[in-house]
Amino acid sequence: MEASTGLATAVAAGSTNISASLNGVTSNTLLLSVTAQTAPVVMAYKVLFGSQSYSLAGTPRHRLPWQITRIRVVFSRPIVSGNVNSLSGVTVTGLTGLGTDTLTWTINPLTLGAFATALAGSGANAQKDAKGNPFGGGAGFSQSFKVLLGDFNDDGAVSSADLVGVNNATVTPYNIFADINGDGVVNITDVQIVKTRIGTSQP
Repeated sequence: MEASTGLATAVAAGSTNISASLNGVTSNTLLLSVTAQTAPVVMAYKVLFGSQSYSLAGTPRHRLPWQITRIRVVFSRPIVSGNVNSLSGVTVTGLTGLGTDTLTWTINPLTLGAFATALAGSGANAQKDAKGNPFGGGAGFSQSFKVLLGDFNDDGAVSSADLVGVNNATVTPYNIFADINGDGVVNITDVQIVKTRIGTSQP
């Protein structure tokens, strides 16, 4: 019998029986199993400052004590479409990583304020995988956070207590919340940054 091929379209996820006919000859019935392609989802959402990064998933912090310059998102599979406007809530100046599972948006530096960011799952700025599945099944993703540069103790105000705390951290094991400039070490530079921020606050 001559072999033939075909394409099944609009088949829902699950199992179904199929058969084929050619020149009056019908094949045996076969079981076709179709697995639904799940939409990509967020695996990690991180803020970047200096050379360091911090994941916001489950963070106990109310305010971040750094100058945030980038936002990095790790997805469950590579994202092939998206743009600078796929991230809203902050001013985005660049995007890298399309075609991988990790996208990084460069943003105008954040030092003070409350920010409600969102990743587009629908519309012109929707992020999609190689199969065209929209991120989050079209629902997108949102992440809010607050920033107060120099607020080491996370009490909502930069004061002498933060200055003392960061200064003490220069002689103890590395504390990322005292690494105000994000260079991987806590030293006098971080102390000086806190000193310039005394008097600022973020409820």
